Amino acid sequence: MYPQGTLCDYLGRGDWCGHNQERAVHEFFYRKDVLLNLQGEWVNAQNDQETYVVVSRTVSRQIITRQNDRETKTFVNNLIWSHQNQTVLWGHAANFFLRAEDISHAADIVLEWTRPDGGKSIFWRRPAHLRVHLNAL
Repeated sequence: MYPQGTLCDYLGRGDWCGHNQERAVHEFFYRKDVLLNLQGEWVNAQNDQETYVVVSRTVSRQIITRQNDRETKTFVNNLIWSHQNQTVLWGHAANFFLRAEDISHAADIVLEWTRPDGGKSIFWRRPAHLRVHLNAL
């Protein structure tokens, strides 16, 4: 993923380069990769009437409340990176978290957004039309 040697070796040594700066650069790219893997459409794995669209750090959650009228409710929350826990936080009060290591490029993965208080988790999966496309990549 990264070139051989340290990031300082790759980017060129300078006054800025030291252990803390190198770690910060590494975390920046790691966090960026994690957030990139969350981009796009998701469906609640337990209720396909509930969809999520992630654009940058914004999550739009849409629920179809009446099938015939296609009435929808939309909620918007942001993703927050927790440096301390290496997790992504999400929800009205950042009350769900996802461990960074659980996020993969696999198109058919199901992500579990866990509540720290042990409450009910939310499971996301890619919609069927995207799983076929992403697996072909």
